[in-house]
This record gives sequence, structure tokens and C-alpha cells, in this order.
Amino acid sequence: MTDRKSSDAGQRPLLHSVHHARTRGLTLLAILVTVVSLVLVIGATVDLEGKLPAATPTLGPNTAHPVISPGKSRHTASLSISDVLRQAGAAAGDQPGGWPEASYWQSVTLYRHGSGPLVRREVWAGHHSAGRLLDTRLSSAVIPLREGRFAGLGWDELYALPTESGALDSRLRATRLDGLRDSDTELFALVGDLLRESPAPPTLRKALWEVVARVPGVSLVGAVKDGTGRPGVAIERGEHGYVLDPTAGRLLEEYIGSSKPGGAGWRATYLEQGPAVSAPTANQTGPGPSPSKAS
Repeated sequence: MTDRKSSDAGQRPLLHSVHHARTRGLTLLAILVTVVSLVLVIGATVDLEGKLPAATPTLGPNTAHPVISPGKSRHTASLSISDVLRQAGAAAGDQPGGWPEASYWQSVTLYRHGSGPLVRREVWAGHHSAGRLLDTRLSSAVIPLREGRFAGLGWDELYALPTESGALDSRLRATRLDGLRDSDTELFALVGDLLRESPAPPTLRKALWEVVARVPGVSLVGAVKDGTGRPGVAIERGEHGYVLDPTAGRLLEEYIGSSKPGGAGWRATYLEQGPAVSAPTANQTGPGPSPSKAS
């Protein structure tokens, strides 16, 4: 929960930094780095240019939220990084779906900076309408957002990306990198931007994991558990890491620092995502009604 004594003082500069991040077109990860530099915890892009997991959104038992199908368990300890990413790509590509006509994309994430409080973030990225954000670290009310942007791409532009990994690699390197870091580092981060909180179709998710396999300097950490205890496999490039479920092609978690829960400088655990037909009313207090699963 947000400390009420410091909420007014803390939220004003935090929301101000979010506004500037929106106009600069930063991803979720870049927003976090920006806000952390102000000794504040996570901001939300009002462009929603950071997006999430890869697998099939379904309706889980006893919940109204869309969830990702987990896939079947398989031992991965002896696999190489190429095996892991090839398996993840195949699993993502085998999932049914594709949501070019959905109204919203709903995502639920838990995030933490260092030893700070665990915060729940829920986003409704709008296709043709304004989106919504619920993040108690920022505000107790639902925050209005612009239409969804995914690594700077609109919903329809996302669906126009090539789904052959070589062509996708070339397209992303030619058009989506900002030149602030070396191209391989940027491309590794960009794949996460297009997988998290994103309506990317299964064919694109498959190609994205294959793109990661082409990036030099990516290493296999091995079997780990994410912040909620789900088993996965961690891969890293420098201090930036992903925890994925290769059997479902799903991005479970992302971190800067250590792959061990509680050891990272920043960590986000991606819980649920899927299409939705509605979003809560902006500026209402607390969560709105859960959107229905889109057909």
C-alpha cells in the first residue's frame, strides 16, 4: 500500500516523470530505470510501450482474469540455450490465437525495486480507445492512458511485423533501436518490450524467441523459480535477465541484477494477460470490474 503520509509528495514527481516518459516513448523497463534514478519506484508508460508473456490467454478457474495456458512440464536442466529458445519459440507458435480485432489487452504484473514493497500493476492497453492503468504506487484511482503502444508500435503495426526470425531481426535492428546502447543490448531488451503486456500473435512470439537466440552474448543461467514460485529457465545478457517457461513459450519474469528472487535491483513478474472487451472507468477509486474475455 502507498504510504499516505508521503503519497502527495511522492506521486506528484512520479506522475510528472511518467508524463515525460510518455512523450519520449520509453518502454516499461526504461521507465523503471528513469524513476528509480529519482529514488522512486516504477513508473508506468502512458504509451504502454512495454509489453508481456507469450502463450494462449484463457479464462482460469475461479477467476475473471485472462490467464496464459501453462503448457506441459518438461525437464530442461540439460538443455543448451539454443535448445531452450528453440523450444520456447515452437511452444509459443503452437498456441492458438491472434487478436487483431480485440478492444483491449489486459495484463497483470507484480513488480518490486530492491527490497521495496511488492506492487500490483494492471494495464488495459486500448486498440482504438484510450487505455487504463491501475497501479497503487502511482495512485489509488484508475489512470487514463493513450492508445496502446508496444515498443513504439501501434496495435496494427505490431501485427504487420514479419514473423520470419531473420526478417524480424533485420526489421527491428533497422527501425526500432534508439542508438543509446549497443545494438545487441537494445535488441535483447526490445524483445521483452514486444512480449510483455502485448497482444503479439503466436507467430510473432515464436519469431521473437528465435531472434533472442541470434543475439550474441546471451547466456543460460539455468533452472530457477520466479517470484511466485513458478519453475522456469533464466537467460541473461549482462545484468538484464528473463525467466521463461520454454514449454509454453511464456515470459514469466524479468529482472535487472540477480536471477534469485529478492536479489535483483528490479524485478517484474508477469502473471496474466489476454484480450478484453472493456476497461474500468478512468479516475475511479480502486479496481474496476474485470473485463470479460474477448471471443
